[in-house]
Amino acid sequence: MFPTVPPPAQRLLVFARLPERGKVKTRLAASIGDDAALEAYETMLRDLLASIGKSSPELEIEILWAPTESANGESLARAFKTRFGCTPTAWRAESASGRVKRLRSAQRRAASPDGNRGQFLRKQDQMQGTVDAQHDRSDQYFAEINMRVKVVDFPSTRVAFLRNVGPLGATVGKFWADTVFPWMAANGLSDRPRYGIGLDDPMTTEPAKLRYDACIEVPDGFVAKPPAGITVLPGGRYAVRSFKGTPATIGTAWMEVFRDWLPSSAMQMDSRPTIEYYPGGSTVDPKTGVFECELWVPVKPL
Repeated sequence: MFPTVPPPAQRLLVFARLPERGKVKTRLAASIGDDAALEAYETMLRDLLASIGKSSPELEIEILWAPTESANGESLARAFKTRFGCTPTAWRAESASGRVKRLRSAQRRAASPDGNRGQFLRKQDQMQGTVDAQHDRSDQYFAEINMRVKVVDFPSTRVAFLRNVGPLGATVGKFWADTVFPWMAANGLSDRPRYGIGLDDPMTTEPAKLRYDACIEVPDGFVAKPPAGITVLPGGRYAVRSFKGTPATIGTAWMEVFRDWLPSSAMQMDSRPTIEYYPGGSTVDPKTGVFECELWVPVKPL
């Protein structure tokens, strides 16, 4: 008789993608960048593993990674042979008793300290250690976030706007440089406060259809000529986070507000759009691309 490993009472399968830049949270990355999207995904994955805990005799936890370029049919076939000692084709031709023997042999190898299960548990322990270390730093981190984010009441404001339709990111920067700034100079508005407003949700809207309004604060008597228009930004309460950096790093600052500050603030977003606010006279460093602005998230009590 072959010694067997008793199966667990329950098995939890976790389906996940490998945390690879440009391969996870791609719709979110369209608005915040690949690096910030990867950071958000890794954080979510670590929190998930921390919440489900470790495997036990009563519950076996196994992570199933989605196929990638490095996990193709050939590599999966090699993994199958490593685990069961034969190719998938040979397995299908195997007798029932032969399959049982191979399964029992695979169980013994997986349960050994050097087997796949032992390796998996060690990797999970390492991941848990990372999570614990992060939790130890969380109080200080969230205290810093709360200091960076303030809640303010903003009055309704009359603005002129020019609209761009297309992907966010570098395209928007080019729109400001090539279209908006020359229009502001031609109309004597170069020193006026500016607002950048994304009107569509990048999670649900195709990048080519994303609407972005570049707004300039104007006096009551100002008349805008096409292609510019006039509108009023809605007043109300906003969570405000100051930012200094480049377009490549602004996504991380947005994530601090949405992912870290908002869930613990006893507040929620409302239907007004988010706003990037640029004080009058603010500029962009032509050498580094560094600029300063404020990130405004419309909020209301839970």
